[in-house]
Amino acid sequence: EWVAWAQPRGGTYLPTGVLYDGAIYGLSEIGILSRYDARTGKLGYRARIENGIAFTSSPWAYNGKIFCLNEEGKTFVIDAGTE
Repeated sequence: EWVAWAQPRGGTYLPTGVLYDGAIYGLSEIGILSRYDARTGKLGYRARIENGIAFTSSPWAYNGKIFCLNEEGKTFVIDAGTE
């Protein structure tokens, strides 16, 4: 009764999600970025980061952007938002 919402298959093995601007962004190890509404848990989008593989670090957010660093040292910068 104390859980507002859950996404049983929305988690990942290593990276943790980041809460930013009313949304939770989750990143899988294979480069799939998912955006959930923090209040409702509704999936906004799920998309693969083009040319991105081997993500084990957690994404971070700053100044309207989501940053995803892979094991090759490449940082992918994605606009935060609903699309």
